Amino acid sequence: ARNHVYPTLGRKKLQEIRTADIQNLIRDKATSKAAATVREIHLIVSQALQQACKERLIARNEADNVTLPAIVQQEIIPLTDEEIKALLEAAQGHWLYPALLLEIGTGLRRGELLALEWRNVDFEKNAVTITQSYVKTRAGDIMQEPKTKSSIRVVNVPPGIMECLKEHKKGNHSNYVFSQKSNDKPVAPRNFSHVFERWCAKAGLGRTRFHDLRHTYASQLLAEKVHMKVVQAQLGHSDIKVTMNRY
Repeated sequence: ARNHVYPTLGRKKLQEIRTADIQNLIRDKATSKAAATVREIHLIVSQALQQACKERLIARNEADNVTLPAIVQQEIIPLTDEEIKALLEAAQGHWLYPALLLEIGTGLRRGELLALEWRNVDFEKNAVTITQSYVKTRAGDIMQEPKTKSSIRVVNVPPGIMECLKEHKKGNHSNYVFSQKSNDKPVAPRNFSHVFERWCAKAGLGRTRFHDLRHTYASQLLAEKVHMKVVQAQLGHSDIKVTMNRY
């Protein structure tokens, strides 16, 4: 609101704001911002005007008839078995190798992976419980609860990966599964991304994003005929339609 809405609409009275004003704002932002960001800007304006309607300060919501840019869904291209092997070989011996291995075997979101604590790891049941996420914000990196109830879940982990985590736990005195070398704090999201980018470059996978591992995990489950409802639960999607539309 401060960066995108106020400079354009902030000095207008509510009664003076017209659909054309909002459409011009959206059209201007669409030239430099992603479609999802533009839609978020529109949502902020629309919610404010909707509240003004409820309080009878204006007769109608002028944001209702604004045309929004379409969000183009990026094509999902899972990593091949050869690419996964090359990535693992590139990370072999690195102290965060177990994090990569766990990601490949679970498809966790980056924040979920880095927020994992040892109390959430069940070696007997070969599972991890997701209760929080480590995210980057303007105020810094913070731990927060997942945004949806479905994101709080138990995720099954292949036994071989759990054995790797057992070895990783030896000598680890932090509460976090993946802590910094210099202290017991969790690895920062940005730092982990930098490490991952170096692995990808070494493996010849320069354009691979960390989130592609999540897509790869989901695609592998479906290729193995795992029921869509199970895939949804493992990924923590709030609606099975999200899983079906995406994969």
